[in-house]
Amino acid sequence: MGYLRYSQKRYGEAAASFEKAVTLDPDDFMACYLYGRTLLALAEEHESPAGGAADGAPADPSEAAAASAATERAHGRNLLAKAIQLRPDFAAPYVALGASHTLSDGSTRDGIALLDKARQMLPSRMDVVTILVYLQLRAGERDAAQDLVDTVLARAGDPQRLEQARQALREFDRVHEEAKAQSEERKTPPVATPSRAAGTMVTFESVIASLEKAVASTTDPVERRRLQEQIERIRRTDTASYNAQVAVFNRATDLANHRDYRGAIALLEKVRPDVREPNLAGQIDAMLERLKKDAAKSGSPR
Repeated sequence: MGYLRYSQKRYGEAAASFEKAVTLDPDDFMACYLYGRTLLALAEEHESPAGGAADGAPADPSEAAAASAATERAHGRNLLAKAIQLRPDFAAPYVALGASHTLSDGSTRDGIALLDKARQMLPSRMDVVTILVYLQLRAGERDAAQDLVDTVLARAGDPQRLEQARQALREFDRVHEEAKAQSEERKTPPVATPSRAAGTMVTFESVIASLEKAVASTTDPVERRRLQEQIERIRRTDTASYNAQVAVFNRATDLANHRDYRGAIALLEKVRPDVREPNLAGQIDAMLERLKKDAAKSGSPR
């Protein structure tokens, strides 16, 4: 019954069915995987402004719905991790769990590690490679992402996935060039570390314009829907709050460029819990990760 409800996108009913299966046998790796995957889909449904339940009810954009989705996603990830623990050679939960880390509350490093393992088991799955490229770019690992594009996607005979990955590389280069130009305009001495590369979120309007451009250029309906939903989430964000968060982000970038890693980390860690916009949240997470590495290398205390 759970399989049928899931295929019908009736995720609430499917989750209830799989929950019973896990209750009956907590060590059933397949039940853990199916229940975890369903909870991730249910969380996405609750957060989707363009979606809604299968019965036509609109998605609930409230804070309560967001909190419910976060709980569902956390439980779903735990179940997928358990499925991996129970059956380490079963590839599907690696893919589902790794892909979940593309979201703003995910861990870029964990996602990369999981999808690297999935790719070893599923070398022909180009969707896994494409998601891995995205995560590597989010982590600032452009060379690794380019290598996957050149050595795997370019030889896979999947022009659509290849173009998606190349588009992601172009967008990465564009925003980093913009950040470099802004740094030069401010006459801020750049520091040759990955930290400064994170200063890419400039204005509320520029983020929407960039996403709308990506929507217009993609031919993948799944990717188009994801981008459109992201635009809607941004538009629901309070503009003043968002711009204030961007100002903090840019201030942290300036501090990092002057090697004040401790100050930059303090600013970002203070503002991060209030950031709901996925792109900005991802940029802050990536920047924090790099700043902490830079601080450790320089001997600067956190």
